[in-house]
Order: sequence, then structure tokens, then C-alpha cells
Amino acid sequence: MPQTQPRSSPRAGRNPPRVDGARSRERILDAAEELLSERGYAGTGIAAISEASGLPASSIYWHFESKEDLTAAAVERTTERWLEALEASEPGPEASSDEVVEWISQSLEEMGRQLPFFMRLSLLLGLEVGHREPALMERLRRGRERTRGVIRGTLERVLGLEGTKVDAPLADEIARLSMAFSEGASVARLFEPEGIDLARFVEDLATGMRAITAARQAEVSS
Repeated sequence: MPQTQPRSSPRAGRNPPRVDGARSRERILDAAEELLSERGYAGTGIAAISEASGLPASSIYWHFESKEDLTAAAVERTTERWLEALEASEPGPEASSDEVVEWISQSLEEMGRQLPFFMRLSLLLGLEVGHREPALMERLRRGRERTRGVIRGTLERVLGLEGTKVDAPLADEIARLSMAFSEGASVARLFEPEGIDLARFVEDLATGMRAITAARQAEVSS
């Protein structure tokens, strides 16, 4: 009987890129991020990314299966970079509630002034691509979940320091609202740069989150 030949992987037979693999991948991602933020998903093609990165299309397809895969990887990289910087600046375990709240306030204000690149790109892609690229949207959602997890953990820490215990569903609800309000304020500032007082916004957001926590806990205990 003839032997069945093993199926080759999608990358089998391709020549590896001449430039060092890790460096070439970073160059491709750098080019993709810049073009996606300028032209959007539909306006960014592999040919343009190849020209901007100085690498052939074959090198791009060596690292990424498709434009969708490359786009998701670009957003994931910027998400991780922002979260790593955020976590690195977080106060230590000995910090007081006031110190943690101050750190949150400063972080949210900075987020409002300079909407992180991954959030801008995610919003642009979400509005443009929508349900036409479900696999890409799923990877974008995972990035948002990662961000929400960091916010949720910080909120639980603050409320715990203040003597308030919250369960996981409530902490997640508050984290979702915090992200929604912060993103909304950031977008609003694009149209009304002088009309949004970020410091006041952060204070109101903190007050609202505490009020929601108290209301939800009252519902449970009643």
C-alpha cells in the first residue's frame, strides 16, 4: 500500500527571512501599527506594510498567516506594553488606600489625555471591521478582557483597603463601567478638548463607583 505523506504546515517550504527573525517581526509590527492607525484596516495592505517595513511580503507571511493575524498581533503587542508599564507603576503592597486611589486617578487622567495606542486602534478596528472579521474581533475582545482584569484587581484592592468587600461579579461590573466611562471621556476630548475636566471627571467616576458598590451590596443584603 502506498504510504500517506504527512501534511505540511502552512509555512512548510518557505524560506526563512534573511533578517534576524525577532527583529524582522518587530519591524513588521511597527509598520503595521503606524499604517493601521493612519489608514484603518481596509486601507492597509500587505504591500504597504512590506514597503514601510523594508521587508518582502514573503517575510511577512513567514511570521503571520494573514493580514488579520498581523493586525491582531499588533494590537496585542501594544496592549501588553501598556499594561506592563501600568503594572510597573502600581504602588507596592504597603501603600495606603489614599496612595492607591491617587495612582488610579493619575493613570485615568493620563489615559484620558493620551488615549493609549492599543485603545485607539481597538476602537478604530471595532468600528470599521465589526462582525465581518469574527476571529480578529475575538482577539481584540481578549485584549480588552486583559485590561479589565487589571482594573478589576486594582478596584478590589482599593475597596478592600477601605474596608469594603466585593465579590467577583460586582468587581467586574465596576471595571466594565470604569473602562466605558474612560473611553467615552477620551473620545469626547477629541471633539471638545477644553470641555472635559479630566481631574473632575476622575473624582466623579470614583464617587460613582463607590455609590454603585454600596447600592449593589444593599440589594444583596435586603
